[in-house]
Formats: sequence, C-alpha cells, structure tokens
Amino acid sequence: MDALVGLVRALVPVTLTLHVRVPSQHASVPVLGDERMGTAALVDPQGLLLTVTYVVMGGQEIEATFPDGRRFPAEIVAQDFESGIAVLSIPVRDRPAASLGRILRPADGVGDRGGGGGPGGTGLPLRDPRGDVIVAVNLREVETRPELYQEMWKHEAGAPLSFSILRKGRRTTVEVIATDRAEFYR
Repeated sequence: MDALVGLVRALVPVTLTLHVRVPSQHASVPVLGDERMGTAALVDPQGLLLTVTYVVMGGQEIEATFPDGRRFPAEIVAQDFESGIAVLSIPVRDRPAASLGRILRPADGVGDRGGGGGPGGTGLPLRDPRGDVIVAVNLREVETRPELYQEMWKHEAGAPLSFSILRKGRRTTVEVIATDRAEFYR
C-alpha cells in the first residue's frame, strides 16, 4: 500500500487537467460533446503530455492546468487511434516529468480498475444514444466495448460491416461501410 501512496505522490505534480473545446460540427461531438475534461501526464521536461485520444480529438482550444493552477495552451502533436493515445505539447521547459519506467501489472499489487477500450469505457450493455443494444458484428457476438472495438477494427476502411442490434426488443441488422477512424475524426 505504501508503494501506491508513493506513486500517487510522484504523479500528482506532473498530472495536468485538460479542458477541451471542440467545434460543434466535428464528427465526435454527438457522442463525446463539444466541451470535454480529462487529464494528461507531463512525460518530457520540454512540455510533452500524454493523454487519451477521445478527450482531445477535434479539439480546437485545449487548456492544460498544473495542480498549482498555472494554465497553458496545448496543441495536439500526434494521435494514435489504434492505441487511443494522444501526445500534446505545452510551452514549458525544464519541468520535472513523469518517468516512463516499467508497466505496472495486477501482479505488482495494482488491480484492474476497469474502463478503457475506447470512448465510454467497458460498461454494459453496448447501448447507443437511441437505446439500441449492439449484440454482434459480422455475426460475431460482442459483450464488452473492447470486444466491439476489436471486432470493428479488424476490418479495413471500405469493408462492409453488419451490426446485429436489439431495437425495441427485436433483433435487427444494420449494414454499414467501415471508414478510417483517423480520417473521420480529423
């Protein structure tokens, strides 16, 4: 337990709060909204931050705030839609940064806290804003968001996808053509 307390103490000074504004016409707004909050870790003394892509995708104005209240404009340097990781840059120099050491695993005493897998975490059921429940992709049953995303991401842009959904208690199929995520969310 003392190791976790030490970890938290080490990370708080290099964890920034993000406030992101996204233009209302951006493709991610219907699901994620036009104003988002998140966190990022300062991973380089020259101002590079690491965060999750869905918080900043489409971000027109991004403000990063240190725990002491100092605020800086942030710019997106890179987004990787496969891993869900984004790199931002803020105008600071020679700041203490998080050490990117070994990855902690449950065997190290750090348990799985859930979440991840894409926007919305792993919560069930896989319900869209209309109340439809997604139960399969190309006839392969999916029960979690990570399974849904993994199944969709197996297919290249332009490939047909067949979603089996429960709509108002009845199973139906919706056919779509896959698109490139990075291109769609630009």
